[in-house]
Amino acid sequence: MVSEEALRYISEVFIGDTGECYSYKTGGDLVDFFNQYFGYEDSYQPGFPSRWYYVVDKLQDMMQGNRIDAFFTLILSKRFIMRDNKVNEFNAIELSHNALNLFNEQLQYDTYQIIRKDGNYVFRNEDEDLEQLGEGGFATVYLRRSDNKVLKKLHDEYIANPGIRSRFKREYEITKSLQDVPGVIRLYDFDNNKMLYEMEKGDFTLFKYVIDNKLSSDEKVRISFQVMRIMATIHERNIIHRDLSPSNILFVNGILKIADFGLGKNIEEIHSHKTLHTNAFGQFYYCSPEQLYALKDGDKKSDVFSLGKVINFIFTGNPDNERHEFGQVINKATSQNRDDRYESAVEMLRDSDQLYDIIKKSNLKEEAKQDILNGELTTVVQQYIHNLDGERLCAQIVMNPKFEIVLLNYMKLNDNNEKYVITAVEENFRDSCPTFESYDPIASLANTILQDQFSFLTKEKAARILSHIAFSVNRFSAQRMVERLIDRGVEPLIENVLQR
Repeated sequence: MVSEEALRYISEVFIGDTGECYSYKTGGDLVDFFNQYFGYEDSYQPGFPSRWYYVVDKLQDMMQGNRIDAFFTLILSKRFIMRDNKVNEFNAIELSHNALNLFNEQLQYDTYQIIRKDGNYVFRNEDEDLEQLGEGGFATVYLRRSDNKVLKKLHDEYIANPGIRSRFKREYEITKSLQDVPGVIRLYDFDNNKMLYEMEKGDFTLFKYVIDNKLSSDEKVRISFQVMRIMATIHERNIIHRDLSPSNILFVNGILKIADFGLGKNIEEIHSHKTLHTNAFGQFYYCSPEQLYALKDGDKKSDVFSLGKVINFIFTGNPDNERHEFGQVINKATSQNRDDRYESAVEMLRDSDQLYDIIKKSNLKEEAKQDILNGELTTVVQQYIHNLDGERLCAQIVMNPKFEIVLLNYMKLNDNNEKYVITAVEENFRDSCPTFESYDPIASLANTILQDQFSFLTKEKAARILSHIAFSVNRFSAQRMVERLIDRGVEPLIENVLQR
């Protein structure tokens, strides 16, 4: 129930006694107002009560008769305030906004609020009007049923913390600065008193859409390009997201929109980046390695990493599975070594466009074969290699002597390539060698890896491959490779693997 104290204040604002939003109204003016607009048949005569008391009585009556929305829609309208105060349109809009704020400041103590919906104003009990949709590390998200808007409200325990309040407000300001970008969620008002802001409601998340539907290849490509284009535009504005995942990419009336810039920052501004909560790192599967150590290390390359994981999820339902059409780009985007990644989503989008043009070529395989014969690691060859599963990869090593040097260069592009190739070979070479002689190219590849600048884990796998061919398959050429490697000197642990 709305207190009489709140109704009295609203009345005093309306009759012009306080707030400076409306003109002064006599008792006779008030009688004429309610008779004209709301069908009352009162008369102004001796014994008329205090003006504020008269208005309170009318407000209570209209609340019981479910007509209170019509009252606020009228007195907060631009035209009414223009006539009431004899001001222009611009000033009337400003006065209407001020009046609404004054009303809501009083109503909040009774958990009521006046909100705008479809050009009208609605008077609602907040507790009855809100439905909780979700909860995060710092805020709770509600649906306001009366106008179908979503409210994001800072948890009560954090409201007293100025650093978190500032960060929450920054989230709003960053997103608000991107309102001209079609792929960013629309925001409305920010309430400093309640530490909440309003946004449009998404129909469902990208996560749910991918999980619940069997997407065609064309649709996966289309959605992936949409997300990349949105992020490219954001990066062009020199803004980073730092918490990108399929759960904060929403469908709104069929349009993809990115939300939750809670960890974002404008690179051109200086802010505090203390990690206040483990949730601040974003969702684990999509979070770049550097952000797991320090949130402040997040930058455009961190977004690129997360974006790559999102595209993996779109294509495969698994953020770690990059064996798909755009895998070559994702391979670079999600490198553990941030120096190997794209500088921004702009570069990532550019390469994706080029790659997709190559994928659409019907002669991709033949072009790749010719480039391999020439020992060239072209973009076509990279895509061809990326499309090979482990069994076909080993078959190419066995059948094509020129493939080894190209494959080694492919491995050196980034750590994802290196890890994939050596793992695919180790898991498949035994089933891909129909004759004793066919093991020799595999042994040669392993031998070269052991002499080159690869990681210890890669060399360890190469050593297991070479040792198996040398001693289990009993290939003399591989045994000589092992002997020469040990004579030259290898890491002690690698030597142990070679001699097993």
